[in-house]
Amino acid sequence: MEDIEDALINAHRAAMARYAYFLLAVAVVAIAYALSATRYSDLAPSEIPLGLAVLCWFASFYYGCQHVESHFSTLRLTALLRQARDGGASSDPEARLPAPEAAEKALRRANGRMLQTGRLQFRLLILGGVFYLGWHVMEMFLRTSAVVV
Repeated sequence: MEDIEDALINAHRAAMARYAYFLLAVAVVAIAYALSATRYSDLAPSEIPLGLAVLCWFASFYYGCQHVESHFSTLRLTALLRQARDGGASSDPEARLPAPEAAEKALRRANGRMLQTGRLQFRLLILGGVFYLGWHVMEMFLRTSAVVV
């Protein structure tokens, strides 16, 4: 039964990691597209929403990197917790393992950080998309009103 649970946990972790890397890639592509789309544009107040979008995407990328690092920390702490619960069976005889309670506390903190950074990564990516959409609609409106006038 423990093997099935371990397989499910590992599958879940792998899926979470792929999702985080996917969101990282989306943020990078969005930044690159926004920069290439405005390569020859003048700096104008109408570009503020696009600048905010790029800042959100950059923050999403940052928190995505933090999320991946937190994921690695939880994996390491999970292994330490298992070793501590098994009585400290370590390949290095001089390695001192933390008490199971301390390892559990550290693992809870790392899991909380991982969840928080994952949420921030996603929310900032979406917020950047909203700013980008607002910028795009504003640009369309400005082009239309310039033609009508």
